[in-house]
Amino acid sequence: MRLFSGGGRKQLAWLLVALAAVGIAMYQDSASHQSIGVLLATRDIPTGSVIKGDDYRIGFLHPSDFRGEILVAEDAGRVNGGVVAHDILANEPLTKTRLAYSDSRFGTKLSDLLLDPRSRLMSWPAREVAIAHNLQAGDRMDITTVTEQTGGPTGGPSGVVAKTIVQGVYVLAIRSDYLELLVPAELVEALVFAKATGQLTFTLAGPNAEKVDTSGITAPQFNLRFIVPAVTPNPS
Repeated sequence: MRLFSGGGRKQLAWLLVALAAVGIAMYQDSASHQSIGVLLATRDIPTGSVIKGDDYRIGFLHPSDFRGEILVAEDAGRVNGGVVAHDILANEPLTKTRLAYSDSRFGTKLSDLLLDPRSRLMSWPAREVAIAHNLQAGDRMDITTVTEQTGGPTGGPSGVVAKTIVQGVYVLAIRSDYLELLVPAELVEALVFAKATGQLTFTLAGPNAEKVDTSGITAPQFNLRFIVPAVTPNPS
């Protein structure tokens, strides 16, 4: 006795396929509910960048792929303003160990990024840096001061001198109104003094820029080199 005719067997086969598809869909839906919402990079984000809202999106990871340092969807917004400590590739999760903040909201502070023990973190108002709009995180700058030179006969000023006091200052991050700079520890005092007593000029240095002589130039030297015309002998 046949339970199914030829047409019946085909209908049964299609019914089994449909049930299997429904089962797979239900399993996938269940798995998605078990996934963990995390923050994923929308682009390659280089070291020194400041995280903004369009740098990340919410994605999902299976619990087996989740690690404790990964930032979750609930951290969206709170991560804004963090400085990238290590390159983040597109679609990689944002992690607590790759972002640093002035506070310790995620455990890593900006001071932790100072790998060179001789460097210090210094904030500088962007309005005082004429080239700020051309800067990117990772750039390097030279800083030159123009101030009164002391040491005259009476101990007072003996003229104006221009001198590059620091070269290769690393731009760690660029905020809306100030820059985060890594400065050699031995030059912090010189920068603070020059800022208070003279006029500072910031110049952008290339990635392969070499250090040059910083003996400075005084007013007489400037006049002699660039103002006073060379005296040529009168042919007779």
